[in-house]
Amino acid sequence: MEQVDEKSIIDRIERTENILKNGIGNDIITYLAVLDMLRSDYEDVKMIEKAKETSRKIIEMIENEKDIKDKEKVNIFARNSYDTLARNGDFEAFMIAMEWNRPIKQQFYLPRRRVLKKHNFIQSIQDLLDRKIKMLVLEAPPGIGKSVMGEFAFAYQYIMHPNTKSLMGGNANMLVTGFYQDIMDFLTSSEYRFKEIFPNFPSIEASAEYKMIYTERKKREPNMMFVSIEVGATGIIHVDGMLYVDDLIKTAEQANNPEQCKKIRYAYTGMLQDRLVNADVPILVIGTMWSINDHISYLKTKYGGESWFRSISVPCMNETHTESNFMYDYGLEKTVEHWERLIRDDDEIIAMAKFFCIAMDREGKLFNTDTFNYFSELPKEEPDQIVSAVDVAFGGGDSYSMPIAYVYGRDVYIPDLIYTKQGTKYSRPATVAKIKQHNISRVHFEANNGGEEVAQNIISDCIKDGVVCNITWSKVPSTKTKLDRILAVSSQIAGNDDNFGTYKLYFLAKDKQTFEYKKFMSCLKRFSQSLDIQGKQEDDAPDSLANLLQNVLQKVRFAKVTSTISRREIGI
Repeated sequence: MEQVDEKSIIDRIERTENILKNGIGNDIITYLAVLDMLRSDYEDVKMIEKAKETSRKIIEMIENEKDIKDKEKVNIFARNSYDTLARNGDFEAFMIAMEWNRPIKQQFYLPRRRVLKKHNFIQSIQDLLDRKIKMLVLEAPPGIGKSVMGEFAFAYQYIMHPNTKSLMGGNANMLVTGFYQDIMDFLTSSEYRFKEIFPNFPSIEASAEYKMIYTERKKREPNMMFVSIEVGATGIIHVDGMLYVDDLIKTAEQANNPEQCKKIRYAYTGMLQDRLVNADVPILVIGTMWSINDHISYLKTKYGGESWFRSISVPCMNETHTESNFMYDYGLEKTVEHWERLIRDDDEIIAMAKFFCIAMDREGKLFNTDTFNYFSELPKEEPDQIVSAVDVAFGGGDSYSMPIAYVYGRDVYIPDLIYTKQGTKYSRPATVAKIKQHNISRVHFEANNGGEEVAQNIISDCIKDGVVCNITWSKVPSTKTKLDRILAVSSQIAGNDDNFGTYKLYFLAKDKQTFEYKKFMSCLKRFSQSLDIQGKQEDDAPDSLANLLQNVLQKVRFAKVTSTISRREIGI
């Protein structure tokens, strides 16, 4: 390797810096050329922060100046700057530099850059590589490139620390073989620029049979190892570089089986995580949270809230299904129409996990929404009362749920509702608007964890708007669990309770349901009475219906000495 004469380079740096201070005219190509020389000299004498600062300045100038001539020379300056950043810890620059020679539509990163950065994927991986966090869990729909991100991160960790030992785990041998081949392509294929960016990287030995990569020579423990949980055999490696876990659950059938989920979760803890040499080794977990019993749910439940743990879940579309979250560039966009077709062709509960990052759990399902009572139009006569109940959102993924009930004797029709995670800026005015629209006479709020404050805010808004409504609230008794409350009225929700004094619910026909209504019904469909799921599932829809039945309808009906038979039932 050519010896670096540090003294002469430092002298040249001082002269170049003085030239820049005194000005070199308005020719941007000349200015960029001087900066490029300075960037190279800084890096040669290990003035790394200055080299990175100069590289970023070059890139910023090129991106902001649209009318630069001599594009070929400018591209060289930009490429050199990305190379310098890549050699010195910048994950994004590494991906850009590696793919520099590929046609733009064949590149992974640049067409997806804007969107992946918006969702904080890239910065989070950078934070993991920099050891600012210890564990990163990424959830997103299939086909958006999350595994390729993981491969780039895994390869970059190895390149920056070639003497550490890293482990990648997946669900099947075919999957991890593909990961091994992709990493080998990064390191050996002329399609990527690894050898140009890192010309002094040690030699690489590999075993395709065992899916192992070694730095310089084959040793007892490889520097990169790829294993499937169906094969095992991780005892050979002690991980001090990175643990990368991708898609441990292979099929929805596995996810539907709690015992299979637990077995896979134990494979993660006992076969992969146990290989870490200490608690500071970074862990990257990518995949779908299929079940509350799986490894992703386990990690989020156990470590959520820790400063060193980060979890990012990005569904395919926004809350109202009007905007795709993955509108990539260069013709690679995933449109709303694309997602809706995939969802329509899939099982509803499976689709919620795959495309919306909502765990599916069929065991202990309480409701079969296919057998619910549905209606297309309300009865023509005036209802006995129009009432509502609200389960407020407490954060942490809760939804604000407000079913609106038109009551005809013991028949209760739900023509409209609010069901959203959008927060009070949306739910507060929407609640007042629904009260006005339907002329609701009474709304009852669950008062726990801020519900009382929400109710008082709605009262204030109604007074200001001249809306008359009896708004009440009460705390949920501590003597009954949420499951107990829902089970107590489950037959009324299902519409098959014919006992005297009970109610029968009717839901809006499926072809007339809004997006929020469909999400409400999906929550009902997914709700499980299995004890090991309580506190982990989304239960706002059935809870708000239990609130409606127990704290509004039953109290109104039995608080007064009146007939339980409506005018419609006796033909008046």
